[in-house]
Amino acid sequence: MFTTMVSTQSEESDGSSELRYLEDEDTSTMKVIKGATSGLVIGTIWGTIVASWHDVPRVEKHVALPGLIRTLKMMGSYGMTFAAIGGVYMGVEQLLENYRMKRDLYNGAVGGFVAGATILGYKGVVMHGSLHGIMAYKTAGF
Repeated sequence: MFTTMVSTQSEESDGSSELRYLEDEDTSTMKVIKGATSGLVIGTIWGTIVASWHDVPRVEKHVALPGLIRTLKMMGSYGMTFAAIGGVYMGVEQLLENYRMKRDLYNGAVGGFVAGATILGYKGVVMHGSLHGIMAYKTAGF
């Protein structure tokens, strides 16, 4: 009995190392597609939740679609926004990983910053506080 447990544990450890190598076999393009697809799915689910929180038009006898149409529009809007965030994040992370030939946390940090800045710029949000912080940092001579 003890020998079967040992052999099972060694097989599991071999399997996990194989999974680690299989994860690295994804191309950069495939990782970006996976990131965007995950964002689309999560955003669509979140859009459904948000749509249920908002006032949906009352369904009347002959007009049954306004609530459904509004829910679908909200689901699509959130889904596409999250897909863009996931795609930009993974794209920048993979670009930096291939350029720097390193796989560390800076790639993800820059990817997150660029994805957030891109979406905020697309939505038209200006963050004056952060701009003032950057200017103060630069004028202080750091």
